[in-house]
Amino acid sequence: MLTTPDETGSIPFVIPNNINSSHTNGHTVSAALPDTTTFNWGNYLKTTDSHAAPISYFCHAPLYDMWSQLTPGMKLEVINTDCGSNSNDTKENVFWFAYIVRVEGYLALVRYEGSEEDSSMDFWCNLCSKDVHCVGWCGQNAVKLAPPRSIEHRQTDWKAFLINKLVGSKTLPDNFRYKMQSSLRCSFKKNMIVEVIDKYRVSNMRVGKISEVIGGRLRINYENTAGEHFWVHHTSELIHPVGWSHEIGHELEATEEYRSEVAKMLEINLYPATIPTADYFCK
Repeated sequence: MLTTPDETGSIPFVIPNNINSSHTNGHTVSAALPDTTTFNWGNYLKTTDSHAAPISYFCHAPLYDMWSQLTPGMKLEVINTDCGSNSNDTKENVFWFAYIVRVEGYLALVRYEGSEEDSSMDFWCNLCSKDVHCVGWCGQNAVKLAPPRSIEHRQTDWKAFLINKLVGSKTLPDNFRYKMQSSLRCSFKKNMIVEVIDKYRVSNMRVGKISEVIGGRLRINYENTAGEHFWVHHTSELIHPVGWSHEIGHELEATEEYRSEVAKMLEINLYPATIPTADYFCK
C-alpha cells in the first residue's frame, strides 16, 4: 500500500496492495493502481499492534484542532464495494452506512452496519476521502444506498434496523469537508518575499524568496546566495512579514536597498503583490 498525496499534497490517500480484491480484512479500500505498492499501513498496524500518533498532536496538520472529535462508533456513509449487480448502471456509486471501529492518524478502520460482530469485511479508509461522508449526505445528494451483498440477507427489515442504529448517533460534522478544504488552503505564492530565520545562525534573520509551494510547505531561497534554501511549513513561526525585523529591532542580514525599501513600505503602508501582509502569517 502506498500513500499518495491528494491534489494539495497535504493529506495521504491509501492504496491497497491487492487491487483485484474488493474486501481484505484489515486492508484499505480505494481506487486501483498498478501493482507497484510496497507498504500497507493496515497490515502494519495490525501485525505490530501499533497505534499512530494522534493528528491533534501536530498543530500544522489539517483538521488537527477537531480530529479528536472523530471517535470509534461514529456513523458514516461510505462506498459499498460489495454491491454486486444491484446497480443498473455499473458506473453508479453505491454507498452504505458504516461505523468507525478504530482511528489511526487520518485512517479509520470501519465496519458496515449490519455486519454486527463479523469483522471479515472491515476495511481501512481515509476519513478525508471524497468517498466518506456524514450520515444524510446520500439522501441530500440523491445517491443510492444499498447493503453489501454479503450481508443483505441478515435483516428482513433494514429500515427498522437502521432507525434503531442511526437515530441519535454521532456522525461527521456537516461542515467537515468545508473545514478540511479550508485547512488545506495556503495563501503564499511563488516569488513572494519573506523574512526567514537563518538556519546556520538561529538568532539572525535573512531575506528569502519563495521558490516552491507544495502542500502547504514553502521552499524559501535565501536572497543573494547560490540556490541556498530552507523548507518550512506556511504556519511556521520561523517566517515573518517583510519589515518584521525592522519593527522589533531583530538582527537581519539584508542589503541597504532592501532596508530602504522596507522602511518606505512601512511608512506609506502600501505593499506590492510579492509582499505578503501580516495576515498571511501564523499569529
